[in-house]
Amino acid sequence: MSIKIGIITYHNTVNYGAMLQTYALFHFLEMKGYEVEVIDYRPELVSWEARRYLYISKHFILNPLGRIKRQWNMNKFVEKYVKLSPKRFYKIEDLRQYKHSYDFIICGSDEIWNIGLRGLDNAYFIDFINDQDIFKVSYAASFGSTNSLGNYEQELSGLLKQFHAISVRDNNSLALVEQCGFRAEKVVDPTFLVNYEDVIIYPKFRNKYLLVYGSLNQMEAQYVKLLANQEGLDIISIGSNNLTKFLKLDLFGISPEEWLGFFSQASFVITKFYHGVIFSLIFNKPFLVFEEQSKSVKINDLLNILNLKNKMVNLGETNNTKIKISEDRILTSSIMTDLEKNELNKQIQHSQNYLHTALH
Repeated sequence: MSIKIGIITYHNTVNYGAMLQTYALFHFLEMKGYEVEVIDYRPELVSWEARRYLYISKHFILNPLGRIKRQWNMNKFVEKYVKLSPKRFYKIEDLRQYKHSYDFIICGSDEIWNIGLRGLDNAYFIDFINDQDIFKVSYAASFGSTNSLGNYEQELSGLLKQFHAISVRDNNSLALVEQCGFRAEKVVDPTFLVNYEDVIIYPKFRNKYLLVYGSLNQMEAQYVKLLANQEGLDIISIGSNNLTKFLKLDLFGISPEEWLGFFSQASFVITKFYHGVIFSLIFNKPFLVFEEQSKSVKINDLLNILNLKNKMVNLGETNNTKIKISEDRILTSSIMTDLEKNELNKQIQHSQNYLHTALH
């Protein structure tokens, strides 16, 4: 009889990274022979964040067709590649009233524990089951930018006490779990655990291009333009602003499968996002990260592990006469060395071992 696992995470999303981490954990466990489904939990706050991103953000108001297409593509991706629970839940009370038949419930990955941003949602700490025969496990959960537990510390200690195994994806989350009195393992994001050959759709675009993933300020946009011109690259954007007049393609509405394809074929990647860094590493692409305060902690954490801190750039007051210095660094140290690849593979193996142990 196979072991049945439920996953609770951010799956109802228009964010490519969040969608692909859901797919990756689901797919990895399924490949290992487990019976897996994602618990279809859709709290109002998370659903509102997705709607706000699509309908209120200034850049996307100008692209109504793209936002409809993006939502449709995300929904189709889940339907095709992820098995959801038969019942949909909107509140933790709904989860508590339902009789769950899992052997394990895994919470994670992503910033499901970011109490500093969203407050405490006990559902993401699996506080909806009392059955001692169902084991609670976290995989690569993150407190995100939360730097203090404040008044939540005692309650979180009580919630974490019920876990069979705890893992997080960054040092900040590791420290906060330890502050609650518990030991956690540090593991990689689940997107590192699988390959994407079964889902990837390669682009028909044949020119060499620089891929931009993340909104840029005017100085960053100018940097991108100058770098692309110097290297003879077209510029393709996934949801970037301040680049409209320089773009060959704007890909806001593409599917996750197409998103993977454009990352895999890029000649260079510039990003501000954590999963932009991850998929640059997965596809071994030259990349740069423009520093953004709200995302820099988790990105720095990942880059530090691999000794790739030189990928992070803060232009500050940089002007065009100084741009050549950064370009020299980019072009001589862009792709991972064998040493860095070995370190990443070691981290992936450790993470796979954690899951194997936690689920036995």
